[in-house]
Amino acid sequence: DKAGMDVGLRAGYDWQSGGLVWGVVGEYALGKAKDRVAAFSTTPAFYTLSRELDDTLALRGRIGLSFGGDRNLVYATAGYAWANIQNGFSTSNTANTFTNTGDSSAEGAQYGVGYERRIGESLSVGVEYLVTQLTDDEFRVRAQGPAPATNPFILVNPQGTDFRRADDDFDLGAVR
Repeated sequence: DKAGMDVGLRAGYDWQSGGLVWGVVGEYALGKAKDRVAAFSTTPAFYTLSRELDDTLALRGRIGLSFGGDRNLVYATAGYAWANIQNGFSTSNTANTFTNTGDSSAEGAQYGVGYERRIGESLSVGVEYLVTQLTDDEFRVRAQGPAPATNPFILVNPQGTDFRRADDDFDLGAVR
């Protein structure tokens, strides 16, 4: 697993009644979080499923409390997230054929907490901890091969065996 910096564009609008602030925020972010899982067989061979997050689109609500003359805000945020994901497969097994199937997108939720300090009439700076939980459950790799009765990929199912992740979640945490 590997993650790095991301860059994005965020826009939103807030309403305020007394110390209560609520609003909506939309966000588009580019990032390069990576995830890999590997398996090995006695042939010997390796099988690696990889995925890389390309970009994320999110729409969240937020609610918070202002203080300090309405210049400070602490808030919670939550909403929907959608992402483009590059799925991949590699193996050292050259005796069988492998076919990739599935979607290259995932969806789920984002939630977090944050603090903002208003520095102008319509501008603020802040820090936010944001969790993104995506479900990436459609990517499969079908292993097929030559017809010998001893081929482990066609012993149970003559159509082949599917490789997939045991856990389809792609969860990320970010400080922004």
